[in-house]
Amino acid sequence: PKEATNLITNPSYEYGTATLGTIESAVLGTTSQYQQFGAWSLFCVPSSNGTSGATLGTYTEAGGVDYAFSAHVRGVNGVPYMLAAANALDEKLGSVAFTGNGQWQYVVGSYTGLTATSRHLIVRKDGNSNQGTFYVDGAQLEVGSVSTHIDGDQAGCAWLGAPHNSQSYRSGQYRGGGS
Repeated sequence: PKEATNLITNPSYEYGTATLGTIESAVLGTTSQYQQFGAWSLFCVPSSNGTSGATLGTYTEAGGVDYAFSAHVRGVNGVPYMLAAANALDEKLGSVAFTGNGQWQYVVGSYTGLTATSRHLIVRKDGNSNQGTFYVDGAQLEVGSVSTHIDGDQAGCAWLGAPHNSQSYRSGQYRGGGS
């Protein structure tokens, strides 16, 4: 078991796309066609720009603190993507490059915070003009090492504010999730 807080609000997109952002003119929405957690997932229709994608949430980073991030991504077969923590200038820390395979992939990365700053968890194409739709579910950013998905709707978890529009917490006493 691991007590942890998911710093990403709306991690399984039950709240829609209100807290998300686009990168390079992508189009975002939610769908029940493909999902890993709950009833919905995010879909992203990227533009032909090679770095088009989505911001999955914003959080405040602290300097010297270790962070782990993860998401389930269903990318287009053969298209290169990147999951990363980035600031508004697209300076990335702990970026993870991966290639879509048409199936759900669990992508994990980590980094150490540099300073107190606002940062985004992003997923985007990594230098490709393909405009095929890709899907994301279970976005997570937490202090320390990566652990199983934390969503306030899951057993052993709770929302720290408004359901689907706040961070979520998992108790260290719950044996159904952790490292």
